[in-house]
Amino acid sequence: MKKMMIITIIMMICGFLFTNQALAGVIQERSLKQRLRIRQGILSGELTLSEAKILRQEQHRIRIVTERAWADGKLTYRERRRIEHLQNRASKHIYRLRHNDARRHWRYRHSHWIWEESRTGHGMNKQGKHLPRVKINLSLRD
Repeated sequence: MKKMMIITIIMMICGFLFTNQALAGVIQERSLKQRLRIRQGILSGELTLSEAKILRQEQHRIRIVTERAWADGKLTYRERRRIEHLQNRASKHIYRLRHNDARRHWRYRHSHWIWEESRTGHGMNKQGKHLPRVKINLSLRD
């Protein structure tokens, strides 16, 4: 009986440790995918440099929150939910900024090629309606 109880306790502790390690992998993987989406948006011209800077700052703040959450060696349910919430918001911001009307493109000017940012329609869609502005809250609190 005593052996069974000890084995059960050891298995619970191991399960808890492996669960936290698995959560860390999921958080890091999602963060990496978001950074790749930002990089891909820059290379394709869908993101301007100023938009990319905003998104990178947001990723940096998520990384700070994650490091603080892991400072004690474990990730609580509340901390995990907070990080997931921040990553969900960042994902929406990446999508919105990649699909707005701001573009980067090559243009030949003054006898050389330059990488130029432009906004087609000045904030209007094809029907002539104004597009909503994307405001990103970069604070660590909601």
